[in-house]
Amino acid sequence: MAPTRDPGQGQLGPCVRQCKQVVEAIQSGAKAACMYQNECMRIAKFCKRLVPLFEDIEEDASTIQGAALARSHSRMKEILSALTRCEAVVGACSTMGPCMAALKEEDTMAEFVNGICDLSEALAALDLNDVKVDPDQAEGLALTLQQMQRIDISAASGNAQACIQQIRSLCEKVRNGSMKSVSLKDAPLLEERLSM
Repeated sequence: MAPTRDPGQGQLGPCVRQCKQVVEAIQSGAKAACMYQNECMRIAKFCKRLVPLFEDIEEDASTIQGAALARSHSRMKEILSALTRCEAVVGACSTMGPCMAALKEEDTMAEFVNGICDLSEALAALDLNDVKVDPDQAEGLALTLQQMQRIDISAASGNAQACIQQIRSLCEKVRNGSMKSVSLKDAPLLEERLSM
């Protein structure tokens, strides 16, 4: 009887490679950004710091087995989704003109913060023991996470800052378990804009 194949076997490596490709797209998009260049470069900087982690996971992917493999693949899919969201907003900034930037400031800043929140949550959920990350790498990742969670929004307008603070508050409620899920529609300031 042939051995049963682990459902995650052969999928983790390609998922990690996709993450690296999206990081490359974020780097290129940030350099080409016409608007919100500082925010784009900040996201690009955070994402670039994750490349050594991705390379380590890709190298060890074939040695990760069983439940650890399933967990790692699930977490990497979440990281890929968050990176894709970041890439979308960075890409939009390379085609956005000043008028559209002014009209969409609150929405764009919300997307920046949501992308960072998604990415930091997905990274925080990754079990470093499952993916065999060494202590130095883990320490660097922890520092990157702290910096991501303290992302500076002081350059945004008053309305955009209020909107972002609402999103952060909602995300914190999800983290501490008082809410199961969060949507932009849960933020009153954005709900009013979406109903216009």
